Amino acid sequence: MELFDYQHKVIKDIYARIKDGKKSILVVAPTGSGKTVMMGQLCQHALLKQRRVLILVHLDVLVGQTLEKLEAFGLTDIGFIKAGYEENKE
Repeated sequence: MELFDYQHKVIKDIYARIKDGKKSILVVAPTGSGKTVMMGQLCQHALLKQRRVLILVHLDVLVGQTLEKLEAFGLTDIGFIKAGYEENKE
């Protein structure tokens, strides 16, 4: 998946804050800016370093959207804990 320049900048800024020792980072972006895409890129980086990732979404529609974006990054070992989905905590 190809990211826009501003999305690359957000990710670069996140890593800069982490390098500065920050542990709590909040990214705020408008609807349609690709927050889920940026999250997918960050998840891909984390999983390449054998890190685990937890994603929380508050709307049912975001569950499917998040799954689609993560799969677009080649992330397929994804589990859900949600009514209507088979539970997979691995």
